[in-house]
Amino acid sequence: MPKSTNQPKYRHYRPKNLAVVRLQGKDHYLGKYDSPESWEKYHRLMAECTPKGLLSLPPIRRCHFYPCFV
Repeated sequence: MPKSTNQPKYRHYRPKNLAVVRLQGKDHYLGKYDSPESWEKYHRLMAECTPKGLLSLPPIRRCHFYPCFV
């Protein structure tokens, strides 16, 4: 059976309007939801915590004020 290549999801913690990702059963809070800083932290965590070559990050396209993810 092939290994799973599912990438942990960038999620919205609505009670405090925070971005969160769960890695190895632990929630990592990334800052204000959908802010450039939270997306940067998300991508940094993905790069640090996942085996190289197994997960691909979504392409980044620039919007007016912050990166948008397609």
